[in-house]
Amino acid sequence: LDPGWVEVLCNLGVIYEKEGNLGDAIKYYEGAIARQRDYVEAHYNLGVVYWKLNAWEKVVEYFGRVLEITPERSDVRKYLASAESKLAAQESNK
Repeated sequence: LDPGWVEVLCNLGVIYEKEGNLGDAIKYYEGAIARQRDYVEAHYNLGVVYWKLNAWEKVVEYFGRVLEITPERSDVRKYLASAESKLAAQESNK
């Protein structure tokens, strides 16, 4: 596929996410990452979708990847810390 398709896939994910169809949004974001492993926008968007689903382990995974790619993202660092806290609370309630 043409590298431009990575952006198209991510944009389709955004459309599905805005429509509330998080399952399809995840598929398109993952498709973008499958074609370009370091496509930071797709990793960030997956973190946001999983946040909406309260899937804290996945949020930590994807926001962690964002910071590996772009360590200067202080906004993501704050979200990651919050997600780690929520994950720890969730695990202590098991």
